[in-house]
Order: sequence, then C-alpha cells, then structure tokens
Amino acid sequence: MRRGSLPPPLPLRMRSVSRVGESFVNDIEMVWYGRPILRVIDAFVDGRGITKIGPKAVLGEEIDQGANLFLWSEAFFVPSAFREGSTVAAEQVGADEIRLTVPFGSGHDEATVRFTGGHPSRLSALRFKRVGDPKIWWHVDYSRWVLQEGIAVPQRMDVSWEDEPRLWLSFEVDGFAADVEAEPRLRQVSELMRDHNGKIEERTKG
Repeated sequence: MRRGSLPPPLPLRMRSVSRVGESFVNDIEMVWYGRPILRVIDAFVDGRGITKIGPKAVLGEEIDQGANLFLWSEAFFVPSAFREGSTVAAEQVGADEIRLTVPFGSGHDEATVRFTGGHPSRLSALRFKRVGDPKIWWHVDYSRWVLQEGIAVPQRMDVSWEDEPRLWLSFEVDGFAADVEAEPRLRQVSELMRDHNGKIEERTKG
C-alpha cells in the first residue's frame, strides 16, 4: 500500500470476511519485517462504513459510499449476488463492458465493469477519496483468474485513483473459502461502530 506520495509502499496483510452483497470486514495489518506496526479496520456493516486506523475511527457519508463500492468490487463476480430478488442490476453497454447499478442507502450507485478473456478485468466508479472532497474515478484491476470452490477468483487485484500515476494498493490473493462463518466478526464491528457513533453524538451535544 502506498500512503500519499511517500515511498516506498508499505507491506500489509489483509483478511476479508464478507456476506456477499451485504457486509464485509477487512482486518488489515501494516507490517515491517513481518511484524505488525499498525492495525486497520475497513468495513461496511448494517449499511454503514467505517475506517479505523489505530485508535482513530472515521465515519460519515463519504466513508459509507467508498465502503459500499469496495463491497461490490469483491461481490459482483459471485453468482449469488445476482440471485432472484437482488437489488443489483447489470446492463450491457459495450461488447466487453457492463454497467452495474448497486444499492446504496435509499438510492443506488454505479460502476462500469470491463471484461477480458471472459473474466472481469477492471471495475471503475466515481468514489470519494477524502472526506469533504469531490468524487474521483477509482479503478480495481483483476488478473490471473482461477477456479476455487466452484467460484472464479482473481489471484491479483490492483487499485488506483485516476488522479495519481502510481498504484494505491496491490493484493496477491493467498486463499479463498466459501460458506464460512462470517457473523461473529461482522457483529463485533457492528458493535464497534455503534460505540463510535455514540461518542460522535456526545461530542456534538457537548
């Protein structure tokens, strides 16, 4: 991961737990020579997003929107995301391109997905980069697809912002498992978000 313009990029480990198309929790560790130096929680639970870096948590509309897009950047290639009654929709807009319309709060958000060789190769969407700033084009590139537990999974994901010349994040996917128990971790983060929301309300009243 690259933080701002500071080189070199920081190595990290991430474990992502998801309920497809509904919630996710990313537990991230920034590491130095294999030792964790900073822990981060990036999540979307109960329709709300949170980014917690060390003891500091950031919540709000911009975080909600960005986290919702990340949710669908991982979920859209899972067949169950398009099950009957799903609120996500796909529209063909080119020979190798679709437009995704995904639920977000009481409305929706949109992303464009391009395909190469029958697999998704890039998802692009307008996403908030910072609280208080306008949306910027955000891209997720997928490569080296393999079949695991009956689901096609990319072995590499690269994330970038349109206004930056270098990658923001690069992931090598080490493992994938379907039908795992996600509820305990999602519930823990839901409680964490309620706690931080309560603190924000107290500061606002004060």
